[in-house]
Amino acid sequence: MDNPVRKFIPRAPRYVLRPNDKHMVRYSSEYDHRPVIQRTRLLNLSETGMAIEMDLSECPQVGERLKVELPVPAGEQIAWWARVVRTHIRRKQWWTTNAEMEPEKVVVALHFDALPQGHIKAIRKGLNERFLEAMRERRQAQLVYLRALWIKNTWKILGWVAMTCVVAIALYWLARPSANYDPAKGTGWGERFQFFDFEKQK
Repeated sequence: MDNPVRKFIPRAPRYVLRPNDKHMVRYSSEYDHRPVIQRTRLLNLSETGMAIEMDLSECPQVGERLKVELPVPAGEQIAWWARVVRTHIRRKQWWTTNAEMEPEKVVVALHFDALPQGHIKAIRKGLNERFLEAMRERRQAQLVYLRALWIKNTWKILGWVAMTCVVAIALYWLARPSANYDPAKGTGWGERFQFFDFEKQK
């Protein structure tokens, strides 16, 4: 089912549908003399196209034109034409339940065919709202994670901060010039730090 020669089609950022989004899509092929409306599952959506999942036995051919009716996240239903640009078989995993009984699924990528500006604006508005919502939830999850990390490792973090301060103070003390240091001319080799008075020892 994979097409080794894939024509490049510019594609907008895709929004992968979340569990609280509507996933049901209805479609029919333009080649059917008596169109039969099929139902399938929407996987992701962008301003230029979408991806749906269906059984292998119902998979359309690359280049086939479908009429699709899909739900816009945070919006209403829209209907338009889309063309199949590629297909990909989603292999069944042997460890899944009833793997032998379930039919193989195919991911079908569709590119909208001259989508009207009204539909584009509706999709853009819905996706922008969903992207902003996902970003807010992600920031909130990060704050919760950092808070839990701080509570769990409070003493470790404080210990590292204290150790860093001690090392910084020690390095500052060791780097101080001795009393015989003259900033105008400097000091001779090996004479900057005088820990012992060799003249008195003699």
